[in-house]
Amino acid sequence: MESHAHYRPAVVIYSTIIDSLCKDQLLHQVLLLFAEMKRKLISPDVVTYTSIIQGMSTLERCKEAQELFSEMLRSNTTATIETYNILIDMYCKDGKVGEAWAIFESVATRGVVPDVVTFATLINGYCKEGMVYEARATFDCMVKIGLVPHDITYNVLLDGYCLHGQMLMVNHGCKPDLVTINTLINGYCKCKQFQKALYLFQEMCLEGLTPNVVAYNTLINALCKDNRDSLLSSAYQLLKEMIGQRLKPDVITWSSLLDGLCKNAQIDEAITLVEKWSTLEWSLILSDTISPLTRLV
Repeated sequence: MESHAHYRPAVVIYSTIIDSLCKDQLLHQVLLLFAEMKRKLISPDVVTYTSIIQGMSTLERCKEAQELFSEMLRSNTTATIETYNILIDMYCKDGKVGEAWAIFESVATRGVVPDVVTFATLINGYCKEGMVYEARATFDCMVKIGLVPHDITYNVLLDGYCLHGQMLMVNHGCKPDLVTINTLINGYCKCKQFQKALYLFQEMCLEGLTPNVVAYNTLINALCKDNRDSLLSSAYQLLKEMIGQRLKPDVITWSSLLDGLCKNAQIDEAITLVEKWSTLEWSLILSDTISPLTRLV
């Protein structure tokens, strides 16, 4: 971007162009433009730095992002919480929750107030690394300072507990949504607590939440994997309910049922199910008069 000697574009113009280039992942052009700013003695502001740090983070160039952040602080440019959140997210995605926590600790020392996104990002990072105790402690800290967790925060924490075999239903005035319920159902299934999963599924219906394909598939897949006739029967009943709700079973639904039938040596039933699947004869699948499928329901 060349100009006459007496005219220097305002930092806002550079920042706008840099932000656009970063979103297109054109980091080479960004760095050239950034260098041009410095040559023309146009001081980058927090928007400029944050955009480039985000661009580097997107491309997983963590070391360069950290170096640019350090340069930003040396230039006495005050970072916003958005800048810190980008770095925390970058380190969490890279599995470096220790570095993410160090960034978090530096937030308060520089007089910046963390927001819900800050905490949710950290909680997600801890959960992915199996550090559910640290995730819960971070959640409690967020609530203690008066921040109200949103559904995403709850879902991330619940998923972390579910994923690592620990069930927890946190309740601070946030009514669980379909995603939250699905996460809990998935957690109970992973812990092989099928009765609790089925009970929660029924409660969801009573509360007026309509189960989606994901909810049905989660239960059906888990029940079929356990290789027990009684659970396989429940899975098949769920299929009937699913179709009765005018939800279309997908490949996961059918594959789960077929896998369960085959593992239980019910090959004839598996073949019959394939025939009904391929011809889309829903009325036949739902009919209680079919043999031999009726002994599954």
